[in-house]
Amino acid sequence: MGGTIRKRMGKEIKIHQSEQTVEVLIAKREWPEGGLAQLQDTIRNDMQWVYKMLRTGQGPINKTQYNKFMNQLSASLYTFQSQGRVGAIEDLKYPQASELLADNTVMSTKFKTMAKFGYQPVLLPPCKESTVLMKAYIGVVRPKVLITFLF
Repeated sequence: MGGTIRKRMGKEIKIHQSEQTVEVLIAKREWPEGGLAQLQDTIRNDMQWVYKMLRTGQGPINKTQYNKFMNQLSASLYTFQSQGRVGAIEDLKYPQASELLADNTVMSTKFKTMAKFGYQPVLLPPCKESTVLMKAYIGVVRPKVLITFLF
């Protein structure tokens, strides 16, 4: 009985996995046609507003702009550098941002296998976009958010 169930589950898993080809994922719009390079280009091509923010010192003026910025920052960390799990990036604290910019790495304890491994590094990618986004976060975005919430 147990062998039959195991055999049937093995077949189901193989069928499911066969439907998860790159072509199928692209057709379902779950993966970009150009792969990782396309994701990186998307970030590179959407940086003008961040450069303007740094030039003017004008941070996000509403929640939508703040969320757009944070999405851009998180996406740059994840697509330009091999990272363990996105949960570690999402859990970074403000003091870690300066450490990440200075040392290119910080440690996080929020990730799926934390009980076994304890810490996971988060790396600052060696690209202009991630560095600019982190500088904008530290120098413009975070101070603006603090001022907005304090007053």
